[in-house]
Amino acid sequence: MAMGVPTLTTTLANAALHARHNQEIMVCDSPAHFAQAIQELLENPVKAEAIGVAGKAFVETHFRWKAMNLKLEKALLSISKENKI
Repeated sequence: MAMGVPTLTTTLANAALHARHNQEIMVCDSPAHFAQAIQELLENPVKAEAIGVAGKAFVETHFRWKAMNLKLEKALLSISKENKI
């Protein structure tokens, strides 16, 4: 995803990402579904490009150091407020 390449994954793996199927990622749960998705991307390069671009933007928004640091900062502030540190 971070490289702008359309990515296929399973429902279980995507549970950690929360990416949107057919928008930022393609979710497949069987070998037949994976094969179908690959064929679809090969036959539709515009869709493949769009999913790749959206996937890269998703990673940059949610998983880059800056985004992760903001999440960590919010969590630490919340803990400190709860514990009145």
